[in-house]
Amino acid sequence: MDQPLSLRDLKSYLIQYRQVTLNDLSYHFKKPPELIQAMLQHWIQKGKVVRIHISACQKGCCTGVKDMEIYRWTTEDMLNIPFINNCQAQHKRLSLGDLKVGENGKVLGFNNGEKPYRRKLLAMGLTPGTSFRITRYAPLGDPVEIKVRGFSLSLRRNEADALLVERA
Repeated sequence: MDQPLSLRDLKSYLIQYRQVTLNDLSYHFKKPPELIQAMLQHWIQKGKVVRIHISACQKGCCTGVKDMEIYRWTTEDMLNIPFINNCQAQHKRLSLGDLKVGENGKVLGFNNGEKPYRRKLLAMGLTPGTSFRITRYAPLGDPVEIKVRGFSLSLRRNEADALLVERA
């Protein structure tokens, strides 16, 4: 028998993941997107959820990027985190390896496919908007050492590739 979806279930999921697409919600709860949208209206009207509509890239450079809706749970700590969509990330995208020793950078966000490292990086203080400095690379380029929030942090290449960064 099909489980009914409650507002509490939606709230818990949004708080846990903070920012999800309508397709993700529909797939997770096994409910049609129209039902999810209607239920999300409750939280949108209360100011707890923000709906972000992303149009497909008009430049023709980002193949496979379609229109999508993203819902973000808004808590005090989320208000200052910039939203980066796939198209912006494609055009601005840098990895730590693109920065030279001594250069400063700023974390923009995370690659979608790198969820295992996202929690680790967040726990280590690499939250969106955080500034850092490249202090050195190992002789073979892996790992890289950065100075972030007053401490030195070494990251392997596969961990560093999970970050979207820009020059600061």
